[in-house]
Amino acid sequence: ETGGVAAMGRAAGLSRRTLERRFLAATGGTPAAALRRARLEAARAMLAETTLSVAEVAERCGYRETQRLGEALRAETGMGPREWRAARGAGAAVLR
Repeated sequence: ETGGVAAMGRAAGLSRRTLERRFLAATGGTPAAALRRARLEAARAMLAETTLSVAEVAERCGYRETQRLGEALRAETGMGPREWRAARGAGAAVLR
């Protein structure tokens, strides 16, 4: 994926390890897990609320490959992107 934990550390002016230690102390979790959750939450919203292609959703949410989005969504929900969209009645908004 793009823009990972190392990029977060650079943006905060911290080494990756320092960011991880401080993040864990503050939240009880890792920055990598928080980033995965945020990407997946954004992808679920885009799938439900737009008619963007699955590939476009994956790209906009930071997944290098569409397959990775599918794997993440399946692991979390038991459904692939198209199934998730169908179950949520894909929104009419188009973000192009």
